[in-house]
Parts: sequence; C-alpha cells; structure tokens
Amino acid sequence: MSISIEAPLKARLVQQLGEVLKSATVYSNLFVSTSSLVGLSKIKSLPDKGALAEELRRYIGDTPFTTFIYGEANTILPNGTFQEDGGVRPLVSFDGYADTTPVAQRLVDSFCSLPWSYHVTIRLPASLRAVVDGESNQFELSPRHRIVSGSSLISTHPLADPIRASLLNFFEGSAPSSGWDASGVYLQVDIEGYCAYWPTEPFMVAREEIYSFFGLGLALGLFVNETYGLLGNEPKLSPLHVHRLDTEKWVEHRTIPFDELQQKGIHNLSVSSKSLSEPGDMLHRLERMASVFRSGGGKNIILSSRWLFDSHCGRDELLSYVQAAVAIEILLGDEDADHTVGLTNLMANRCAYLIAQTPSARASLLRNFRDIYKVRSKIVHRGKSRLTQDEVRLFHMLQSIIRAVIDKEQRLLARAEDVG
Repeated sequence: MSISIEAPLKARLVQQLGEVLKSATVYSNLFVSTSSLVGLSKIKSLPDKGALAEELRRYIGDTPFTTFIYGEANTILPNGTFQEDGGVRPLVSFDGYADTTPVAQRLVDSFCSLPWSYHVTIRLPASLRAVVDGESNQFELSPRHRIVSGSSLISTHPLADPIRASLLNFFEGSAPSSGWDASGVYLQVDIEGYCAYWPTEPFMVAREEIYSFFGLGLALGLFVNETYGLLGNEPKLSPLHVHRLDTEKWVEHRTIPFDELQQKGIHNLSVSSKSLSEPGDMLHRLERMASVFRSGGGKNIILSSRWLFDSHCGRDELLSYVQAAVAIEILLGDEDADHTVGLTNLMANRCAYLIAQTPSARASLLRNFRDIYKVRSKIVHRGKSRLTQDEVRLFHMLQSIIRAVIDKEQRLLARAEDVG
C-alpha cells in the first residue's frame, strides 16, 4: 500500500520542488548535478513527527524527500543523450523543461508511490547447496529471508556480468553469462521502501540482517570461524546484488560491495564438519535459524547475532572485545534493573543459571564473567590500549558464552512457540 499524503501537502511539495528545479543544472547533456539541488534542504513541508514521519524514516531514512529526489535525479532527463563535451546547461534551457512543474509533479507522484519492493542477494558457501537441491530450489527462513539456488536466479533476477560481457567474449564468440553461478547458493532478503545509490534505511536493515544470519549460524553451529575457510584465503568478491520489482519483473538496481572487514569475516567462515558430513544436521541447524527469523520474539537474538559476527570480523582486538560485550548485553542486560544490583552481577547470574548445568560450573562462570567485564571496563573507561594473552583468552571465552546463550535462547524461543 502506497504512502498516504494529502492533496494539499502533495501540491505544496510539487510547488517547492518546481522552484528548486529552476536552479538545476545539467552536465554532459544528460546528468542533473545534485550539487545544483541544494535548495532541497529548505523543503520542510513533510512532518517530522507522527505516523507519516515514522513511515518515511522506515522506507528511506531521516531526510526522506531530499534523499529520494537526489536518488532519482538521473530520471529527470530520461530522453537525454550523453555528450562528453556537452558542458553545463540550466535544466530550464532544455526543450520542454522551461516549466519545471510537470517534472516536479512526476517526481512527487513517484515519491508517493513508495514503498517499492527490492531483493538483496549475497552468495553463501557452496557447501549449503544441498538445502536447495529440491524442486523448489529454495529454503525459506522466513517470509522475508530465503536461501536460493543460483540456477533459479538466472531466469528471475537478470544480472550484468562485466567480465563475460567483454572483448574476450566477442573474440570467443560466446554469449554473455547471467552473472550468477548456476551451481551456487545465495541468501536473499526482501525489503520495502527506497534504495538509492548509497545506503538508505531499508538497505541498511537488509545488510544488518545478513550479518545476523552469519552470526546466528556461528552461534548455532552451522558455521565455524577459520582463517582458511572453505571459501578460500583469497576469496572472490561477494557483493550485495540489489534488484527492484518493476511491473512484475525483477530488474537489477545496483551491486554494492561489502566493507572489507565484513568481507574477510564472511570468507573466514566454513560450514561445520558435522553439517558437511550429515545433511540432516545442516537442515536441522537451518531450521533452528529459521525459527528465530520467523518469530516475533527473536529480535534480540538476531541483533545479538549481528554483533557477534562483527566481533569476528575486525582487526582491532579492543573493538572486537567491546562488540562481543554488546552482544551479550543485548541478551542479558536490563535497562530497568535495580541499579543497586549492578549490571555485571545481574548479567553474570542470568548467564550462569541459563547455561551452566552444575553448581561448580555456575561458580566458575560467575568468576570468569566478572573477569571478562573487568577487561571491558578497562577498555571503555580507562582507554586500555592492548590485550594480554590472558585477556585474549577471556575474549574468546566471551564469544563462546555468547554462542551458548544464543543457543539456549533459541531453544527456549522454539519451545514457547510450540506451546503457543
């Protein structure tokens, strides 16, 4: 359902945008210069509070109208012809653009047609191929998250392949490939809203959920973290492919590279040996992950998993330590807790009684947890500059604790869902 903007507000946006476009300039006879649209920042007609404001933040971000117009600037002259020596001209000097109201009306109408539907897709370890070998060619994690085969994407999600579509292609006399690996396997996330040529809110949500998928896979034993993972020490790029639904067809929108550290983190992951040797085990762990993505009560697990994954990605051991601490606080912390108890003691006791099986194990976990948080406090409050060997051991212990807590929380969540 499209966003609801009342006619008077819509008319005001058209009038204000038309004024901004009067100062717009075009270079190379085709591209509208976004720097000439600085007047957009003065358009304040949209509310900054209430249901409409929240809806627009969810679909675009904090500056929805400005972001949208900047993102759609390349559509202002849809019939323009690129001229390298075209110079810079005012938009109003082009035939049919002396009156900027029609183009402003078109852009505002397009803005009001949001949300648009997108798919964000990333390649997964080939070892997961077994879960999409059935007739459906996909494994559904939730209505918005699925694992799909490369062969199914070839026909539904066209993708440019700059390598195959090259001069070598011409001399070989071969046709360009689809860009997808037919034998590959991919994670796909649905988003609603607007994706520009830079990160907007829906895209950032999808990216974070992808990080959460890998972190949850680590926590539930589907993946293991190894320096030389199955994806290789010098991996191929695994960018994020974004497609937009346009008249019932998926059209390539853009390809976005991962940050270097997250790229490294992904390629240090291997599917666990047990899941490799037992397809049933792989399916079982994916089903457990799916229960978290499907559940309305899985939000904290998903968020914590993202921070766990981040703690595996960085080169900065101090930052990784803090990221791991954030992951455990998401699961065990409580903003409304009695301040006289202390957050560390509260989390330590919750952790000990959640995952330790015996009194001696609880006592040991309580001691270790407090030691872990002493290091965290030294980093955050005293500017500690490096970790000792024993503190690195505590860091890896913290990651193990996070995995154990997520494992337990998932089981409790699944049990509650079954009872409900």
